[in-house]
Amino acid sequence: MRACYDTLPTYSDHVLVDGSFDPLHSGHIAYLNAAAALSKGPLLCAVASDAQIRAKGREPLLPQETRLAVMEALGIVSVVYAKDRPTEQVIERLCPRAYVKGADWEDRLPPEQVSACGRVGTSIRFVRHGNSDHAADWLREWWRKQSDRDLATMERWIAAHPSTPPDRYDAEYFSRPQLIYPYQLDQRRIAEGARPDRIKDLWPDVTILDVGCGPGCLLALLRERGLKAWGVEPSHIAPCAESIAPYIYRGYLTDCPIRFDVVISREVLEHLTIPELLAMVPQLFACASRAVYITTRFHPAPSSPFSVIDQPDVDPTHQTLLTHQLLRALCVMAGGKRRQDWEQHLDFQGFGCTLAYEVAR
Repeated sequence: MRACYDTLPTYSDHVLVDGSFDPLHSGHIAYLNAAAALSKGPLLCAVASDAQIRAKGREPLLPQETRLAVMEALGIVSVVYAKDRPTEQVIERLCPRAYVKGADWEDRLPPEQVSACGRVGTSIRFVRHGNSDHAADWLREWWRKQSDRDLATMERWIAAHPSTPPDRYDAEYFSRPQLIYPYQLDQRRIAEGARPDRIKDLWPDVTILDVGCGPGCLLALLRERGLKAWGVEPSHIAPCAESIAPYIYRGYLTDCPIRFDVVISREVLEHLTIPELLAMVPQLFACASRAVYITTRFHPAPSSPFSVIDQPDVDPTHQTLLTHQLLRALCVMAGGKRRQDWEQHLDFQGFGCTLAYEVAR
């Protein structure tokens, strides 16, 4: 059965155990069996909250509700309690006959718990259950092995993916039939929606560079709003309107002689190889004096921060979909300070593909 704090049982012969059980493993079962052998009555199990796990420096693998359901299903445990306060308060509320911990807690039990047991006459028992491993240690080892596998995959990925020539991005590419919104200004005005206005909200009086601007549709929308915006496009045959052509530099970002307040890179990084991407991120920050705003597609189901995948079914030139963590790490190492308020303002549609960083100088 499950109990809340106000309805915890007060059996005089019950035994209390506690832990996070995240996830439950064989060492936990041995611990619970050893505690049950000491009990003359019900075995009560206090399951740590998600906040209590985070306070110890890690994110819960399973939410408390799931861990409670698992513990309830065990025949060993009589009563399950969703712990929502310090253990010493639970001890004083219950006055258990014994408080049982694994032998690895001997000589390091928090003094608050020791004092609480003394006040209510609860004996403290340490049991050896043949397995002192912690679930967190198992998870760290699993994460390390998975990360090593993903790094090996990335190494093979780098060897297998050649660069896409810039002139692959021609008029045919920007008008291909699978596009929901073709790269024509009227169509992109619909696709962008409020985004140009939101860019102006954040940076109303700055110089802006749109890197990999393609036909220059976003650039045109920004200039319509009076923003001092320019673009750089490595493809010499990417189409653009005559009215916007004077504001587009045909070449690479490294050849651009001017620094700008804000640098934008939208739907560009996923087209690069990993070496190109690793070079591009520092270039974006080197060219910006105030902010860098990036949108890109991310790995949809990463197994570690180093997972990488492509997306030829969406676009045959999508070569590198990284994880949020890895790309964010690159931004921080390039001198960026994350601005979540900017990201929320720009990602008003909730796509989750927006990164916005203040440039730290």
